[in-house]
Amino acid sequence: MIYDPKRESDIGSGVVGHIVAEIADVYAEGGGDEPFDAAELAIAVDLFLREEGDVSCVSSDALVMLASKALRSLGEIIAARRLLLFATGMVRPSEWLVSGTRNIWVLDLKGMMLRDDSSLELVFFECLKVVINSLADVWDDSMGEGVLGLKHICGVASNLLGGEDDGRKVALLANEIKGQCSTLLEQIGTARGWVNHPVVMDMDP
Repeated sequence: MIYDPKRESDIGSGVVGHIVAEIADVYAEGGGDEPFDAAELAIAVDLFLREEGDVSCVSSDALVMLASKALRSLGEIIAARRLLLFATGMVRPSEWLVSGTRNIWVLDLKGMMLRDDSSLELVFFECLKVVINSLADVWDDSMGEGVLGLKHICGVASNLLGGEDDGRKVALLANEIKGQCSTLLEQIGTARGWVNHPVVMDMDP
């Protein structure tokens, strides 16, 4: 997809408005301003879809995927990952009484599973590293103070073990996932000069 500024697009179109709104929501939730022109990016996606045919039947998730792909093509790798994480609901801010006044960011691990029977543990942990690195800047303002909540951690651990229903094995892998998240956040915090690092918590009931 190549954006041609000589071509015209309807700046008020539903596609453009939706993408701009999604990007604004992502950066409003995560803090900071988008490091690119959201309207220009949205117009580029709109033009691409118009060339392909009817834009009225394109789903919201498909628009997010296209916008993310466009950002990657422009070299905005972190922004592309961030858009996918936030706009698809894989990462979201939350309030939890246990955390007191600290912000909690919830990562739904189920969104990292390809299919129940096809996810390899090694691939999962590599994906986890990418996701946490893409999310890390939400704790910059608090210098690492906060919480990372992990949702569906036991279900994901069971799937990674091939549907294992042995509670002890599942708990061991779930603890390994939490430990890996904590280690990654400590390493990121050191690199970014944080004075704390986010507490990792299991958000499952």
